[in-house]
Amino acid sequence: MIGVTEGDREFSVLATGLPWPIAIQRAYGYSVSRRGRMLVSRNGDLFELLDPQDAWLSADRVWRAHNRETIFAHAPSTAGVYVLRGATPIYVGETANLRERLLYHLANPSECARRFGALEFSVQEFVSSDLRARRAARLLAWWMPPCNEMG
Repeated sequence: MIGVTEGDREFSVLATGLPWPIAIQRAYGYSVSRRGRMLVSRNGDLFELLDPQDAWLSADRVWRAHNRETIFAHAPSTAGVYVLRGATPIYVGETANLRERLLYHLANPSECARRFGALEFSVQEFVSSDLRARRAARLLAWWMPPCNEMG
């Protein structure tokens, strides 16, 4: 269940029964337009505040076409976390070399990734493998990307 609080107003339920990534995006759009805060719960019990920056939803998050030219121009050869998305995130990964890993996905798309057509990517550099693993785990928990679930 996903809802929004607007100032001191009561909680409004926005999305139930939708696929999780679509519900998050819908609620985020609504919360931005209403200047509200988004609260989420997967089971209807405990709610937590969704930080758009933490879930890679914020307006300053840069998404680029997943193609060879763009990867070489914008993906560093450093360690970090990356997300591949169609309309919503389909895969979250962490790697010691972002450029190399994105090129690998481009050259060897999984059966799952092929179903989503043209993809975009976004990256965040992390030197620390511990921070990288925690960030990837958090994104996996938020989005439950279908291509990660398929292995």
